[in-house]
Amino acid sequence: MTGLKKLLSFGKSSKKPPAPNPEHSAESSGDVVQKIDVTGIDPEKLMAKLKLKFGSEFEIYMMHDTYHITAPDRLTADDIEQCR
Repeated sequence: MTGLKKLLSFGKSSKKPPAPNPEHSAESSGDVVQKIDVTGIDPEKLMAKLKLKFGSEFEIYMMHDTYHITAPDRLTADDIEQCR
């Protein structure tokens, strides 16, 4: 779990859900929110995949054993499988 906390501190990532902001919500920015169960996911691989695919244009937090990712597009099933 320590690795996850360390990884979540990079870039625009956050351990807490972002506060609602009507001027910059996922809906208004064109970003999508994707939820991924943490079971079997390597957090280092997930962060590497997100950085490779989206650069710094993503936000991630974990709540109730689920990653909540806001990014310009969704990770594909293959992307997620590569994070296991």
